[in-house]
Amino acid sequence: MALFLSSFVFSQNMPPALTPIRGINVNQGGLTGTGLKYNDGSYVSEKNADVKGQPFLYDEWTKASVLLKTKEKIDSVLIKYNLYTDLLIVRVDAQEYQFNIDVQEFLIYQGDSHENFLFRSGYNPVPGMTEKSFYQVLYDGKTKLLLKHKKIITEQMTSTPGVKAKVYEDRPVYYILTADGKMEKIKRKGDSILNILSDKKKELSKMAETNKLKLTVDADLVKLLEYYDQISG
Repeated sequence: MALFLSSFVFSQNMPPALTPIRGINVNQGGLTGTGLKYNDGSYVSEKNADVKGQPFLYDEWTKASVLLKTKEKIDSVLIKYNLYTDLLIVRVDAQEYQFNIDVQEFLIYQGDSHENFLFRSGYNPVPGMTEKSFYQVLYDGKTKLLLKHKKIITEQMTSTPGVKAKVYEDRPVYYILTADGKMEKIKRKGDSILNILSDKKKELSKMAETNKLKLTVDADLVKLLEYYDQISG
């Protein structure tokens, strides 16, 4: 059973799952060496201080619940999700923290829209990812639709001839996790998706055509996977 930690008085009894990170360097695996740091409340990177833009999913702090690998749950906490480092940062009483216990999943609340976004780790690693990598779960059936939000650093030309600027650039990647545990990267065009679900390709192709589904639209792709799970038994 999950242990709910929403009643913590953070300023007095800091839960052991959190470690303060303001003013210290943090790596993805610990608290030493070079890496990300907070300085006067703003996010910078020692190696990437000259990069334009923000590395976060949302620039503003957003409310979320966090489930740790220990099955402890922290409710209604303010977070930022760094897409460049794949790290989750927590804000409590104007102080920033990182988790020293692996996060299994977190759910971002979207206020009045009533649309929440689930992110989960623990999937079989693909090239460039680990079991700790977070994916947004767009469809959570026997077959799953996962979205890996990523930001990379690229260079773009400026208005000054010959001068380039470093910027954060979004590089989202979609995956289908099959019922037998295979992570398949998909392209949002052609027969890429249908070829992964080849055992029901004819049925899926007919269903998509009949319902005029656009597989470049997340909601339509979810409908296709729901139908696939239904006919797969």
